[in-house]
Amino acid sequence: MMLLPVTVYAEEVEIDGIKYRLINKGSFAEVIQNPDGYSGDVVIPDIVNYNGIDYTVNNIDNNAFRFHSDLTSIRISNNARIQLASAIALSIV
Repeated sequence: MMLLPVTVYAEEVEIDGIKYRLINKGSFAEVIQNPDGYSGDVVIPDIVNYNGIDYTVNNIDNNAFRFHSDLTSIRISNNARIQLASAIALSIV
């Protein structure tokens, strides 16, 4: 059996106030925790564009909204899935 190396591209960026981890150019984006915090109404789109490349938002990190008590609502696209309930649950603790 031969093992081949796999190269994964990942870059963390902020788009419209939401922090994303972009995975493989033109592939997927994951919502991650923003050190500056999230507040108000957060809308997570199906697709984000960064430097002219579209990324499908398909995941929300389990700590994305942790301890962001200023959130009033989070609207999640149909594509995004939450790794753990803690992604949102801990934001209200």
